[in-house]
Amino acid sequence: MADLMRAIRDGIVEKTEGTRKLTFGGETKLYPVYSIPLDLPYFNNKNDRIATWIEEYRFTHDGQEVDRSDIEAYNAWVEDFIVKSNPERIEQTKNNIKIVGQQKVAGVVLADGRIIDGNRRFTCLRRLNRENPASFGRFEAVILDMDLTGNEKHIKMLELNAQFAEEERVDYAPIDRLTGLYNTVERFRELTLDEYAKSAGMKMSDAKKELGKAKLMEEFLEFCGIPYQFHFARKRKLNDPLKDIYGYLLKEKDDERREDMKLATFGHLALVSAGDTTRKIRDYMKMLKDPREGRKFLEDQLDIATELSDCLQDKVDEAAKKEGKKLTAAQQAAVITEELDALSDDSDLAKKSVKQTEETDKRIKEAANREQAANVLEDATRRLENIDKVIFQKLPKEQIETICENADVLLSVLQEIRMAAQAQLGNRKE
Repeated sequence: MADLMRAIRDGIVEKTEGTRKLTFGGETKLYPVYSIPLDLPYFNNKNDRIATWIEEYRFTHDGQEVDRSDIEAYNAWVEDFIVKSNPERIEQTKNNIKIVGQQKVAGVVLADGRIIDGNRRFTCLRRLNRENPASFGRFEAVILDMDLTGNEKHIKMLELNAQFAEEERVDYAPIDRLTGLYNTVERFRELTLDEYAKSAGMKMSDAKKELGKAKLMEEFLEFCGIPYQFHFARKRKLNDPLKDIYGYLLKEKDDERREDMKLATFGHLALVSAGDTTRKIRDYMKMLKDPREGRKFLEDQLDIATELSDCLQDKVDEAAKKEGKKLTAAQQAAVITEELDALSDDSDLAKKSVKQTEETDKRIKEAANREQAANVLEDATRRLENIDKVIFQKLPKEQIETICENADVLLSVLQEIRMAAQAQLGNRKE
């Protein structure tokens, strides 16, 4: 690791005229900005976005940790992930730096070179450096002279303070943000929710909602048999569906029914990924809560969720039998994600879920149409009864003639409706 304070003394790191306002520990002040050679800083492996990719690395490398002994190799590896996460945004920032330099916002690094804020800008500078080493060889950042070795809590608080101080954080995918919140507050318990909210400048009510979504995301992954594999949620773009599911479940007062709804929805979410997933899930949840069809639909969908769980376990058992030994957690997760991709949308199980959904939706709409017909007639009758007949005495001849014509049409329509209704009554007597 670098020693940036020594590098300052040796003249390798240079102080600029720039400053950046930061708030740490309730104290806000201006910090000087330094110009740092690109080979000294390194990406923060605890950064919310980077952590998601690191989890995926463990997933694809049988639980192996990322090697950070070679900082340049590590930086190159993380850079590739950051570019893949949002190539359009990277290109935009890269072009902006090429034109106007780093004047917008300086980064923030610790004295050992760990980047607390500015991972995207650092990525762009590394890529520009390979194109033009003479012009883009340094990273402008505040250097915090703090010994935080092993103090992940304070590192996370610094990261949140720095990141949320900026007005624009579009470089973060919503799932990455949820992952960071879950890991920080629930999984590793580095911060309490109150500490997280204060560090991020969030209202406690908003923080509770986001944590609720994050917990729901992990519950979904556990249902699938792939706990902590947040990259799967990112790949499926589940942020908006999770938001809707969380909202619907929150309104359900019956604890047992809420759990059943959750499991049924998880099964459907795992199987149906194509198209507008958010709209599909929103319609799906409405069906579960329908007063006529909801109970039967829920029972049928729970059966499918059970079938899905059994299917995934069977695949894991088959793979273990083939290997001749129990699979590691990473191997199990690999088998399950492959099977989920195979089952999604075009499998018999997915088609069964979709068919049940479509048939239930049809019955609900038909019932709504029947109710609408009755309600329209009831409303029309009430409105017609309230017409003051005396008013006809004051109307001109033309208007009265028009009223008579409309009344004749109405009588004809009502006669047709009456005959159709009577026919149905006759059929049911038989």
